[in-house]
Amino acid sequence: MLAKVTALNSSSPIPLIARVIFEKFKDKDSVQCFSMGSSDGSEAYTLAIALKETDEEDASKFFPIIAIDRDEEYRK
Repeated sequence: MLAKVTALNSSSPIPLIARVIFEKFKDKDSVQCFSMGSSDGSEAYTLAIALKETDEEDASKFFPIIAIDRDEEYRK
């Protein structure tokens, strides 16, 4: 199942989003997470930290988090 969370940006309450993700996918063994628009990877890194802080033992089902930028200039 693909989790689509579009509200991730620097002003979002990332810890709240991490709790929502855990609740939505609590019955899943594995979840693919993608972070779009991530030229330097900070969004994916922040989400990873929030997921680990929410539930360190169960957070592994969300890893790896795939981070990519839409802009080809940043993907070179």
